[in-house]
Amino acid sequence: MNKNTNNTNKIALIVALTLISAACSHTATSGPTHAWNADNKTSAEYRLDNFACLHSANTNEDDLVVSDARFDDYKRCMLDRGYALRTY
Repeated sequence: MNKNTNNTNKIALIVALTLISAACSHTATSGPTHAWNADNKTSAEYRLDNFACLHSANTNEDDLVVSDARFDDYKRCMLDRGYALRTY
């Protein structure tokens, strides 16, 4: 192999590794996979209920994790207020 081909291969390898590294480090966020529904509630009532349940569970929407006790408290509160958790 000549020196030029060897340098070209090294550059190609560096570019490929850089692209792979960038692709692996990108975290795509998907849209919501669930929603709270209640046939007899308005959007305003939902917002008030959601806020009250988040407050009573001592959490916020960004910190809700299904396996966390705070999510269980939040979920129980929403269910008690007449909402159903629908997944899609």
